[in-house]
Amino acid sequence: MIDLLDKHPLGIFQLLDNYSAQSSATDDKLRTTLIQRHENKHPAFKTNFKDKNTFIVNHTACPVEYNI
Repeated sequence: MIDLLDKHPLGIFQLLDNYSAQSSATDDKLRTTLIQRHENKHPAFKTNFKDKNTFIVNHTACPVEYNI
């Protein structure tokens, strides 16, 4: 779980920090990068295909949905 959330340079927090500092970054670019880096590579990361502005991390007793 720590690798998914905070591993440098591809953890979710690292990517969020990087995209927040870029003036050309968009929510869609961040979500696309998260999916490319973590979908099918980390078992706790899932894509929510019903809502393109969210992704799911299973780090508690049940999956938690995050909104970009």
